[in-house]
Amino acid sequence: MIKLKTLLNTFLGKRSVESIANDNISLKDGLLNFAVPYLIVMILLSVEVIIFRIVSGLVGGEDLVALLIGLIILVIGLLVAIPLMFITQIIFVYVLGAIMFLVGGLYRKERGSMNDFNGALLTLFASVFLVVGLLWLIPVVGWIAAFVAKIYAIVLIYNFVRARFNLSDSQSAIIVLIPVDLLMAFVLIIATAVSFLLIGSRVL
Repeated sequence: MIKLKTLLNTFLGKRSVESIANDNISLKDGLLNFAVPYLIVMILLSVEVIIFRIVSGLVGGEDLVALLIGLIILVIGLLVAIPLMFITQIIFVYVLGAIMFLVGGLYRKERGSMNDFNGALLTLFASVFLVVGLLWLIPVVGWIAAFVAKIYAIVLIYNFVRARFNLSDSQSAIIVLIPVDLLMAFVLIIATAVSFLLIGSRVL
């Protein structure tokens, strides 16, 4: 398993992305590399949410019984949401990696295994998730910085693909931008469908 300090150094540029791109990281190891920082970040965020709920309830003069019930519901919700979000994140990264791997085949026939590629990509995403998650712990300023960090993640993915497949700048950009464009199109379709349903229900 890769160390948390190594993940932080990768995101901060103290360790080159090429080192991950050129490593033979199995899908199993990639899942483990992603799971550990994910669990740490989610525990910290959960504790922060629970503390905020307690403080807001006490300051607002909420009945202790109602506050306790609310906390129990909150904890149960977190216990359900955290593993579901983990599975969603893994599926997202794997699908994203699969698309990039397949598009990369247009330029590089010898590119290894898709699972190995996604194992390395999951490790890279672990560094992004760790930094973004820690920034989310800081209200307002941290949220803005987290948004910037997500945009910067595209640069890291670009450098990763270029080093992994040994491609030119333009070829690497195409491989990275195609799945990003597909993702944006998918989000737009979902948002349009939801808006249509909401507007349609109000009209009816």
